[in-house]
Amino acid sequence: MTPTESISLPMPRKTGSRSLEETLSGRRSVRSFSKRPIPIEAIGQLLWAGQGVTAEGGLRTAPSAGALFGLETYVACA
Repeated sequence: MTPTESISLPMPRKTGSRSLEETLSGRRSVRSFSKRPIPIEAIGQLLWAGQGVTAEGGLRTAPSAGALFGLETYVACA
């Protein structure tokens, strides 16, 4: 893949099996990593959670002053 190529991501899940409170209380930092590839579904879900469009007009999952959304998110793959 070249820097100008893009791929389509699967549609995000908008409901989950755990509440926000359960997720937050179970959160832990991990500093040892697997060599297994991350599934495209997991990458897509993470990107949607951070900057996903949630409504017409481009509203997103993360707030932005004046709805300007000055951030762009990119994934670098090796």
